[in-house]
Amino acid sequence: MYTEKYYVQNTGKKTAHNTEIVMSFRPDDVSLYEPRDHKESVNPNGKFIVSIPSVSPGELLIMDVVYINKRAASVESVKCDEALSKQVRFVNNRRYGPLFNFSVISLFFLGIAFLVQIIGQIILR
Repeated sequence: MYTEKYYVQNTGKKTAHNTEIVMSFRPDDVSLYEPRDHKESVNPNGKFIVSIPSVSPGELLIMDVVYINKRAASVESVKCDEALSKQVRFVNNRRYGPLFNFSVISLFFLGIAFLVQIIGQIILR
């Protein structure tokens, strides 16, 4: 079993109506936080769609997804009615692999060790 969280936020100044989150394939279970009305469907191309009536300005949607014996699906697009005539900005958080995460953490600790070494040399002089 594998779980994944997807974060989608309306960073615009207007409400996004009839918002659709399109994923590459259907997961085994989906839940939204905070709980709200939504519809789940699969289009003819096999893409999974979560339809939400509206997303307020600044509202953050957290979608918890469960996969059983499957790889994780990707969020392919986020659309709404307002996006047809004007831009409604959304932010998708990127998922990084374990190698990238390990590299960032290693560089962080190496940087702290370097600062401690320099401060130690300045104090001991």
